[in-house]
Amino acid sequence: MEELCTEVQEIDPDIIAVSESWANDSIDDSELSVEGYTLFRKDRVLDIKGGGVLLYVKEAFSAREVKLINQFPEQVWCKIKTRNC
Repeated sequence: MEELCTEVQEIDPDIIAVSESWANDSIDDSELSVEGYTLFRKDRVLDIKGGGVLLYVKEAFSAREVKLINQFPEQVWCKIKTRNC
């Protein structure tokens, strides 16, 4: 996480997507948080090491998660509200 936070400070992206997070329900959101970003996560459901995705969106964008029902469990989507729409 330290390396990710350093990169974020240097690049200052609006959105960050991470695959193979290896996160699971024993890892709290606070351990994955990046200051100034809203975190959306989807951990691998199976008892297999690996997988998982994280999506970070700058807090200024007022993002909210959108849940899709389909056959691909490891995905995360969000809706972003901008000033114009």
